[in-house]
Amino acid sequence: MHAEPPLRAGSDIVRVARGLGRLLRFDARWVEGFDFSMRGFLQSFYGPLLAMPFYVFYIAMVQSTQASGRGLSALVLGVAAGEHLLDAFGYILIIAVISRPLRVGAGFSAFATVVNWSSLFLNAPLAVASLLLMGGQDGLEGFGLFGLLLVCLSVYVIWRAARETLTREIAPLALVVVLAVAWSTVVDQVVGWATAGL
Repeated sequence: MHAEPPLRAGSDIVRVARGLGRLLRFDARWVEGFDFSMRGFLQSFYGPLLAMPFYVFYIAMVQSTQASGRGLSALVLGVAAGEHLLDAFGYILIIAVISRPLRVGAGFSAFATVVNWSSLFLNAPLAVASLLLMGGQDGLEGFGLFGLLLVCLSVYVIWRAARETLTREIAPLALVVVLAVAWSTVVDQVVGWATAGL
């Protein structure tokens, strides 16, 4: 008897992408794209891990346009990888802590599963779009617009995931969304402060 592989990368990612797209379109079949078992919950943490190289590539592109001939810093890229994981896993931990007081604990694992996988599908296009930074001022402006759209999309994903898995009550739903933005901002500011001058 052969053990089942922990992740069938190609088929699982395609299935999740289809489910995420349906979720954003209010298609009730979105649940078919996700495995909400304990095994599926644990596997969803592959999402941020698979997304990490894309985020690091984005940071490398940003650094290459700002380094003024100094070259890429391996230390900065390593910190970027840590920042990405802290942002992704830290937010899930925060929701885990507050889910019981908010009385939404029953849907936590499903929420985490969706949000974890969404990290991959938000960071991959970010990495591709960062190539625009090589296009001078026009490319910088284009990337700025695309980045803004991705931020809005990430907030929309959190809102849709929370509404479908956690609650439809306005107050806790708003808190979950606000915490996502706030946590990302805090992590970015703290890391920026800690790495100033690197």
